[in-house]
Amino acid sequence: MNCLHCGSDCSADSKVKDLPECGRKLREHGFPWGMVTNGCGYTPEIHGKLLAAGMGSITLSLDGLEAAHNRLQ
Repeated sequence: MNCLHCGSDCSADSKVKDLPECGRKLREHGFPWGMVTNGCGYTPEIHGKLLAAGMGSITLSLDGLEAAHNRLQ
């Protein structure tokens, strides 16, 4: 979505790709990890893969009502 008010450097190319593998390696080295998402494209299948890879937390970003949020895109 690449919203103007977001602090992330997301792009259209930023998909899940190797996130489960990266997370698994972090957890294997003793680092707890989590993620922040707007929820778009976050499916039960992806959730299962990330949990299996050791994801310990998830934050769902809610940035306001639709009219205000969309105005900022």
